[in-house]
Amino acid sequence: MQRKYFTRKAGVFFQSVRSGKELWIKQDRSGKIQRLAGGLLLPRGKFEELIEEYPSSLLDKTNCLDAEVARELFEDARREKFAGNIEYEDTVIFFLIEKGPDKYEIGCSSTIERIEEIK
Repeated sequence: MQRKYFTRKAGVFFQSVRSGKELWIKQDRSGKIQRLAGGLLLPRGKFEELIEEYPSSLLDKTNCLDAEVARELFEDARREKFAGNIEYEDTVIFFLIEKGPDKYEIGCSSTIERIEEIK
């Protein structure tokens, strides 16, 4: 299965699932491509609630999260995983970027406007 997610600010996210392994790639509007350590669709409100539960010092973009905190945050997000329809609920992609051995940075896309299945 492969999908392309088009966001409001012209970013495109690619999701590929093969043999039980998931691959996420982010392409910004300038065309720069970046491999992601993981991604999840979440309703915007659920993403905001999740972020509020963590101390701001852990989520500061100038700092990288250690693997344990990143894993915990991602598992919390997975429990809130989006199962609805982007036409009825603002939806974003919550993602992790690997920044080095056992170091991760979090990110959030702008609102998803369209999803395309790739065959």
